[in-house]
Amino acid sequence: MDRYVHDERDPLGAWVDWYVSAEHRDEPGTGCPVAALIGDVNRCNDHIRDGYDALVDRYIGVVAGMLGGGDDARRQAIMAVSALVGSLVLARAVNDDTHSKEILGTVREALRHQPGTIQ
Repeated sequence: MDRYVHDERDPLGAWVDWYVSAEHRDEPGTGCPVAALIGDVNRCNDHIRDGYDALVDRYIGVVAGMLGGGDDARRQAIMAVSALVGSLVLARAVNDDTHSKEILGTVREALRHQPGTIQ
């Protein structure tokens, strides 16, 4: 995420494009830890879960900042992060590559073309 924050043209769009890419989908060991750990973290101790919470909150905060900050930006960021993580987890889980690409592409298009958010 950090490498996209400094993209002068469209930091959030660049991050969305990478996040829902086949490259990211196919490399869970080097990608987003929020998505990679989603199925396991709820069985971890409080210390691990607190760290996971902090990471999720950091993602939301960075996205909210890319959206201009404020309460509305935070709500939009929660929606965006939830859609991105959820789509990545689903795309990794389904057995059909066409379906996987459809999931990622649909979320990418929705986030890139949603009025008032990620253009």
